[in-house]
Amino acid sequence: MTDAKDQFLNAFKSVNALEKILFGPLIRRQVRANRLFDREIANSGVDATLLLCRARASQAYLFVLAVLAMFVTVLGFGQVAAGVLAVAAVFAVIGVKHSLAAARVARQWRATDRR
Repeated sequence: MTDAKDQFLNAFKSVNALEKILFGPLIRRQVRANRLFDREIANSGVDATLLLCRARASQAYLFVLAVLAMFVTVLGFGQVAAGVLAVAAVFAVIGVKHSLAAARVARQWRATDRR
């Protein structure tokens, strides 16, 4: 494993327990499967890359929940679908929050570390 990935996994230890449980497997999969991961860290920094991975993981849950809500709606359980969509909205907000934070952190990292 490269030094950048080691730094990333050390930064991952700072993520709260709930996100480690929900997003941990998806984030680890991103680290293993993305062959350009080192370049992403070099372009954005470790912290911004971690936020971006967290955003991608929440988007995966959002997709699954949206498909589930459509399936439940087709079956005629509208109230259950509304509840599923409410949970999906929470994941959407988490994803947007992490994406915006990643952009901000990456801009700050580039301004300080790239001179």
